[in-house]
Amino acid sequence: MAEVLKLEHVNKKFGNKEVLKDINFTVNGGEIIGYIGSNGAGKSTTIKIILGLIDDYDGDVYIFGEKVKGKTDYKRKIGYVPEISDMYDNLTAHEYISFIGMLYGIGSLEAVSKAKEMMSVFGIEDAIDGTVEEVMQKQSDTSLESIFNDVTGFHDHQQLADRFVSAYMS
Repeated sequence: MAEVLKLEHVNKKFGNKEVLKDINFTVNGGEIIGYIGSNGAGKSTTIKIILGLIDDYDGDVYIFGEKVKGKTDYKRKIGYVPEISDMYDNLTAHEYISFIGMLYGIGSLEAVSKAKEMMSVFGIEDAIDGTVEEVMQKQSDTSLESIFNDVTGFHDHQQLADRFVSAYMS
């Protein structure tokens, strides 16, 4: 399989503290890896380097064969789901959508406009100015079954999913 991620001789210090020392590994397409270590071992720092959130490190990171240091275009090809996203809970939905849009090179107005359209499908468009936590609560308080049936009039969930993806994800 093709190489999707490669770290070569990656080193990182915070002040005098060496957090990463000569990290080397490769991940090929289709592989699932576990990156384990004790607290403070540098796991999160490694992920932040891969994501481009930390740029002052030594060594090289390659994604899909391209060296990524100082670049941003590769971020459109990768995704990251944090274990805990409490940073986002204090943002309004509007701020969060604008932030994510910025990460993917989408203007704030366009990102928020698309988000409002999608939120209206779920009947929660008024939550755009609430916190992300409030939006998630609102959504979980609403039965998806009744949204599918009452709001859209569809009883064929696959057809609705296909239309949703076609309308909002293209």
